[in-house]
Amino acid sequence: GGAKIIMSLERSLSPDKARGFLEKYSMKLGPNERGVMKIKAKDKTRARQRKGALANWKKTGKTIIKYLKKRKMTGDDLRREMWVHDVAETPKAKRKKGLGYDLSTTLPPEMRPDARATGIGTDTQTVGGGRPKPPRR
Repeated sequence: GGAKIIMSLERSLSPDKARGFLEKYSMKLGPNERGVMKIKAKDKTRARQRKGALANWKKTGKTIIKYLKKRKMTGDDLRREMWVHDVAETPKAKRKKGLGYDLSTTLPPEMRPDARATGIGTDTQTVGGGRPKPPRR
């Protein structure tokens, strides 16, 4: 798309003006060469952004899982720790055991956080376009 825009701009300006613009927006490559930097249309950029976000999300997920393993806790424990302000409304004493919070007992072996697989544990799995899931309340 970028080249087309430049062409139509050149057509709509007087040659002198066009040259002026080119001088302004180009870089000197050598004594008498100039290179104009085209700014590309954004279709690729958006995909790249999405890819970057996904990569970041996966990296974060792996980091968190390593951390969880080190501290021998489940994702839900961590989530509770991170959203401490909820503790005020829901005192810990009332939390019943056996609600399936402990992932390591309720999940099949290959899904458990301690599985040696490189796959990401369920808590950080990317579902629905790689957006972080807000904690369930």
